[in-house]
Amino acid sequence: MVDVIIGLIGPVCAGKTTLARAWERQFDWVANDSWSARLQPWVKPAVPIREDYTSAAMAMVEERGMSALADMMLADKAKMSKRVAIADAPRWMEHIQCLRHTSIPCVMVYVDAPVFVRWQRQRTRARFPGDAEMSLQAFWLAERNTFSEAFIPELRSHADLYVENVATESEWLERSEQLLRDCLWMVGLEL
Repeated sequence: MVDVIIGLIGPVCAGKTTLARAWERQFDWVANDSWSARLQPWVKPAVPIREDYTSAAMAMVEERGMSALADMMLADKAKMSKRVAIADAPRWMEHIQCLRHTSIPCVMVYVDAPVFVRWQRQRTRARFPGDAEMSLQAFWLAERNTFSEAFIPELRSHADLYVENVATESEWLERSEQLLRDCLWMVGLEL
């Protein structure tokens, strides 16, 4: 039975997925639940790449109702046998509200990194066409077009913990255990 859900929120390429995967590798009682994979059936190829998962989540809610988001998170019985479930990058406020309204305690961690660092990661990963050649200005503009100026502060206001990822990947992973301890402590649990 899951004791706590940890939601990792924040901007693109801040280190949320890296952190979730590290926790899952480090501790056999942690399960990372990729929202992107779960929303794939509702993704429309014609939608601009940066908006596809938000659109997919909205389509899912329209089709199956708001409770579908919570059901999606808690559907995998194998993952439900773990102590900690990681919600990797809830993408909009309804995701966060949904996680907060489950019967399982929830801790939201806002993961951030400077825009220059996130831009470099985006270029290195090159997950989508044009990412490797994207200028810093184009990255910044794409992010501003995707998220309104009020969205990031509102997202941050839902965080129980704030962490800035300015470290190398190995340093970030070294810090991950303490961050997990902090999350568990917030709901009265220990490693």
